Amino acid sequence: MLSGPSFIPNDVQNALILFHGFGANGDDLYSLVPYLKNHFPKFAFFMPDAPSITFGGGYEWFSLDDYFEKQNLDEEYLNVLTERAKEKIPLIQEYLLNIKQKTNLQNKDIFIGGFSQGGLMAAQTVFHEKEAFSGLILMSPVPPNGVPSSALKQDVLITRGGMDTIIPPLAAKLIKPMFNAQGFNTKEVIDFSAPHAITQMHLDEIISFIQSHLS
Repeated sequence: MLSGPSFIPNDVQNALILFHGFGANGDDLYSLVPYLKNHFPKFAFFMPDAPSITFGGGYEWFSLDDYFEKQNLDEEYLNVLTERAKEKIPLIQEYLLNIKQKTNLQNKDIFIGGFSQGGLMAAQTVFHEKEAFSGLILMSPVPPNGVPSSALKQDVLITRGGMDTIIPPLAAKLIKPMFNAQGFNTKEVIDFSAPHAITQMHLDEIISFIQSHLS
């Protein structure tokens, strides 16, 4: 069972689940929670640790040992990364079920997202669910190898930095068209001065996205 930092208010009405990037942990994204609580006081927040420890004591959702040797993220390698991500989906589904039992919420009440490697995990979670979430938030995500036509439609927010050297620009530019081609309503926000990071501009857009999708 996955574990990591979480917060559940007494009068919970919605939830936000975020998956961290390679080499980080749940606390990395949980540092956003004090700020987010000011905007969403009835939200539960869940930021699980990935299942495997990598160098430096951080965590990884799947191996990226060969990632930094790549000059570009070609289709063949995106297929490799996607298959590695899919192997961890049962763990996330178990974690998601546990959250639903604790909060009495359903997918329609939950926003799901992730940063970098965690973004690919969030996307694959959406692709494997039988009920749509409130929204999908992808922050500087590792691109999927495509969006399946069977994926349930939900709005998508993509944030990324214009000076990102981790996710090559040619690969990053593919993500929005992938979702649009399958009928998703997709918004992309680029902070052109930002590296591979979550900036204040991105955070403001995330808050606006969530607010606009609350019933």
